[in-house]
Amino acid sequence: YIYWKQYGLDPDYIQVFNQKRKINFFPISEAFVGESILSYTLPTYAWIFNSGRIKIYSPLSLQNKWKSNTTKDDLFFENDFEYENLMVTSSYKDALVLSKSLKCSFRAFNSERVVSIIPEVERFNKKLISFDNDPTGIEFQNKASKQLEIEAYNYIGKEKDWAEAYKNNLEECEKNIQVIKDTYFYY
Repeated sequence: YIYWKQYGLDPDYIQVFNQKRKINFFPISEAFVGESILSYTLPTYAWIFNSGRIKIYSPLSLQNKWKSNTTKDDLFFENDFEYENLMVTSSYKDALVLSKSLKCSFRAFNSERVVSIIPEVERFNKKLISFDNDPTGIEFQNKASKQLEIEAYNYIGKEKDWAEAYKNNLEECEKNIQVIKDTYFYY
């Protein structure tokens, strides 16, 4: 869990967050892929989705950062109905960072380039989508916003995403979070 500390996330917080939202997430050192076993010396994590499909993330790897057999229908936080408001992000990491300040349920896509239907989205009172703060992220955020009929929030600042903003410019990140609270979620 050393990797996550740079984003203000300690192992206890991650464990409680995952249990509360019914996420199967754990650190790994080996994975059986195809007919071979992959060994990881860098921090590596795996998620198992409701479908049984798996996504492996090795954030510090220069090659093979992601391994996955997931489809567009596999969403992070697909069982999270704890709150009346919903925040849709393009990554698990961004949702984790935002969860420390926002009282809302989350959904995150496997890739911001692939948007799928969000089951039971009508259960939420307020819905907001916020992807990466780069041309590609904004393009796909706006496309997803239209497709899903969810209002979009463009992060205001120079950082690429919510996690990087937390790590590199906490004050800027907190200002953006306050805008969301005041403008969208009203608390």
